[in-house]
Amino acid sequence: MTEAVDVLIAGGGPVGAALALALEGRGHSVVLAEAHSADPGGACTTQSRDVRAIALSYASRLILERLHAWSGLPVTPIETIHISQRGGFGRTLIRAADCGLPALGYVAGYDDLQQSLLAAPCSAKRLFGAKLTAFDGATALVQTQAGELAFAPRLTVFADGARIAEDQPAPSYSKDYRQTAVVAWVKTEQAHLGRAWERFTPEGPLALLPHGAGYSLVWTASPGRAVQLCALDAPA
Repeated sequence: MTEAVDVLIAGGGPVGAALALALEGRGHSVVLAEAHSADPGGACTTQSRDVRAIALSYASRLILERLHAWSGLPVTPIETIHISQRGGFGRTLIRAADCGLPALGYVAGYDDLQQSLLAAPCSAKRLFGAKLTAFDGATALVQTQAGELAFAPRLTVFADGARIAEDQPAPSYSKDYRQTAVVAWVKTEQAHLGRAWERFTPEGPLALLPHGAGYSLVWTASPGRAVQLCALDAPA
């Protein structure tokens, strides 16, 4: 039997979970399908823990507050941003106080953000351990732990990297920018004091984001250079 719904969201990460909350009270029937399983409390299990960091703008904070997903979320505020360009003269220093904001942005754990969004009250039908297996533009098949379900959504949203099949070739409209992002945790002798660093280079930007007691590093490089960076030992 096929169930008619207004919106089917494939992917229950921060984007998909936030969309489900944003549709709350709009009168739409919403189904959220998340591949990771859930504990009895309704949150994703710790086996699916994602240790990456995610940078949130101040505007994102306002959205999360409206979605009742901000309170209690552990974050590190970004109070200043130091911006420079390799080979360029000078630098730019942006301060939250100059903008009249409590912070320019925040750094949170990806998993913490997802758990906060999924813990917020939501009337959407949440299916954990569920994966979209087929979609022909009219009917979507979702494989769940209890069996296969069929939906006829008016709108289907592919969120947070959701895809129908792992072995599908890249679509013809995709573009390879020949850039790879290397992410890592960095400890420094000096405290970060809420300062983020962004350095622009010919290969792409390098960013150090204050996160907890250290930094989250995002280093954009060519694919070959990225492989070399990942092969270095910790001192190097």
